[in-house]
Amino acid sequence: MRSLRERLGDLGSRPELIKSVLLFEDIDRYGLPPDFTKTTDTRRSSFIAKWGDVWVELDALPIEVLRARIVAEFEARMDLGALAGRKRKSASFWSRRWRRRHDERWRQMQQTTAARQAVKTAS
Repeated sequence: MRSLRERLGDLGSRPELIKSVLLFEDIDRYGLPPDFTKTTDTRRSSFIAKWGDVWVELDALPIEVLRARIVAEFEARMDLGALAGRKRKSASFWSRRWRRRHDERWRQMQQTTAARQAVKTAS
């Protein structure tokens, strides 16, 4: 996480990074393949003291479960009302833009049709 925080910091972002996705119960519930901590990992002793000598890869979780947990964590920290308002504002902007563009094309088509009619009538 330190590396991710540093790389995001280089881009001017300061996100709050939270470890909250994988639970001990998930090992049994989803049949996740446990493994032992790596003897070469410098953080091994503090990890074992806190969690024991078993670890599981996060990506072993079924994708639907992982996605749902990530979305839940984001939504718990977001102002969903502000997001909905922003979406409405954005949809309204694009709707108006599309309507203006469509109206302009419709006028051009009508003018072209009228000009063709005028040429036919004059001939």
